[in-house]
Amino acid sequence: MWKDKKYCKNLLVTIYGLIIVLCFYFIFGAYFPNINGCIGHDYSLFYPYLLDGVYWYKCNGIFEVPWFTPSFGGGLPKFPNPQSMYYSVPQFLSFYFEPLLSIKLTILLFGFLGFIGFYRLLSRFYNVDSYVALLGGTMFLFNGFYLVRMIVGHLTYHSFMLIPLLAIVLFNKTLKKNYIKDVVIGGLLIAYSIYSGNIHLLPIMILCIVALFLLYYLSGKSTINQRYFIIKLFFVVILGLMISAAQLNASLSFLSFFPRDFYTLPGYPSFIGLLVIIISSLLFRGPTKFANVLMTNKSFNLGSHEYTYGVTIVPFVLILLGTYFIIRHNRHKININVFYNIILLLIILSLPLILNYYSTSWNTILKGTPYLKNSSTLIRWISLYIPILITFSCLLFHKIDWFYLRERKIAIGLIMVVISLSFLCLRTSNYHQEPYNPKVLSENYKQLNKLTPKILSIDKSVILNGSKVQGNDLFIAGVSQLYPEESIFGYKLEEFPQLNLRVGDVMLIDKNNKLNIKNPVSYVFPKENNLQLGEHFSSSQIIEANKFTGYSKYKFEISERQKWANWITTLSLLFVSLLAFLNLLQIINRFYRKFCR
Repeated sequence: MWKDKKYCKNLLVTIYGLIIVLCFYFIFGAYFPNINGCIGHDYSLFYPYLLDGVYWYKCNGIFEVPWFTPSFGGGLPKFPNPQSMYYSVPQFLSFYFEPLLSIKLTILLFGFLGFIGFYRLLSRFYNVDSYVALLGGTMFLFNGFYLVRMIVGHLTYHSFMLIPLLAIVLFNKTLKKNYIKDVVIGGLLIAYSIYSGNIHLLPIMILCIVALFLLYYLSGKSTINQRYFIIKLFFVVILGLMISAAQLNASLSFLSFFPRDFYTLPGYPSFIGLLVIIISSLLFRGPTKFANVLMTNKSFNLGSHEYTYGVTIVPFVLILLGTYFIIRHNRHKININVFYNIILLLIILSLPLILNYYSTSWNTILKGTPYLKNSSTLIRWISLYIPILITFSCLLFHKIDWFYLRERKIAIGLIMVVISLSFLCLRTSNYHQEPYNPKVLSENYKQLNKLTPKILSIDKSVILNGSKVQGNDLFIAGVSQLYPEESIFGYKLEEFPQLNLRVGDVMLIDKNNKLNIKNPVSYVFPKENNLQLGEHFSSSQIIEANKFTGYSKYKFEISERQKWANWITTLSLLFVSLLAFLNLLQIINRFYRKFCR
């Protein structure tokens, strides 16, 4: 066994892989919590979301849909919120572990999935050497976009790391009997991205996979044709949307009343300046001050994390050297089919530049485009480059004559460079000063078995056990925040319909016979329930209001479109469950034939 070179190589690669993942854990783990006992500022939104989900689970079990929550803003939509994470890995983990540990496990798990997925993608489909594939997996694992977004609190972006797994499913040239299995797995990955609150990045992820396929096709190693890939991608996306239909329709209904199109769409009037920002952002982090000065038509400045996408200098060096040797040896001839694919790839690669360029006429077009018009910035499209740069650099690794017979040593050396640069760039940043302190919520989680969750009043802040509690954390004291942290209404709650919501007991009755608690159905299905936007429970609905403030379900009407969407989701999940059951029977049958006969 030890004399088998292939076995020994695989064992070494596995050991190196485990060491790389451990390095990743220790690097990001230093920020959970940081030296001040705090975590990223945007966890002030998602940490309470997770604990609120635990409250609902405690009161209703896992099968009841959490349509609404009384925890924030006197009552808000939960399931219809596009950033809802109730059906996600971090939420599921928080049912059994303290939310901070759940977040760390989620970051580690999806980092590992991205790492092993990218390694498998490169070694299986692009046919690169195991050590080069290990380098590619390391660059993807330590990409600044994932690392920094997880540190500052953009937890919904964790599904970004599913890109290589989705690419593997789509690149598979399977037999007809396995085709449906691939489509189902791909559909579930798409659906998970939606249910985990990452619908913002989904178009970027899909375009990224298309670009990866074009690289796969241009490399001359593709075993599937373009038509096969397009058809498979179509069915995967359709199935993913069908599984997510209930959540998507509810979110669209909610967003139809709060489209978030009141922010101006910023851009950069200089292509050269924008190119400098993109390249430096991909090295690790961009020049934040320069970028904010150059940015025009802005409503606010962007933080440094918005300009951090780093894959380090390693892929840039590999691309430059590889390109030099290709030109030097003239190894590739370009036919018309290759030419068309290169043009299509260049169009995809130009999108971050085009979408972030600013001119008055172009900005008017972008602001009138569905999906884009609701954005406050499009700088996140730079993340499109991350997997493409890594893949292209690994493909060119073998083209560099200097690396011949030294691939293993050079790849391991470059892996150490990537890890070291990522560590140093984080250490020289200000992320150790992130301000959100989760201590009060963590202590509340430990006492959860002794508590009966209930919202009793509305307030801006309270003193709990000698400490001031404010923001979305208030619900642990039985208080719903008067001014919730919820970006759907704008970063400064520009569109929040406060109406008569005020500090005081939720059962206070005003002169209009309304309680001091909102009926959140009015945010999603106002017409079907004869409500105005943001309307409160009436004094005749005290029973329903008591159920709602006690985290229990209450009756309300949904739209006909929502009923259809619910049926589509239900039937899709039944279809997926049936296929999973049949597949399980096949596995059991094979096991029986092999070991029990």
